[in-house]
Amino acid sequence: MRPHTTSPTKLAAKLLKAGRTGAELLQVRDFKTDEAQHDDDLHARVCAEFSAEVDRLKEELSKKYGKPWRTGSKDTRLVPGGGVVRYAVWRVGKMRLHVSAAREDREVPFLLTLGVVAGDVA
Repeated sequence: MRPHTTSPTKLAAKLLKAGRTGAELLQVRDFKTDEAQHDDDLHARVCAEFSAEVDRLKEELSKKYGKPWRTGSKDTRLVPGGGVVRYAVWRVGKMRLHVSAAREDREVPFLLTLGVVAGDVA
């Protein structure tokens, strides 16, 4: 996995300052071959790696934004998109800041995302 070149704290501040819903893709893990798409062990390893990265980012972002409002390891409506396997969400003013690992299906990539949802903190 190749890390994003901007620190997560700076990236979060940039997204929050924009004042609108948006997200940045931090890392992607493709499964380009049919063999890779159906390799259960590979998928489990990648899921564990991305989940660990969410936990690392959660710790880093918590230094600035405090303890997350919600965390979990199941798909949630708190994070846009689907297939979420790990997430952390903070309330920041009238916005939600989130970091998540997700994958919709075996044929699509794992995604590590940092984003905000504007005007929806419930």
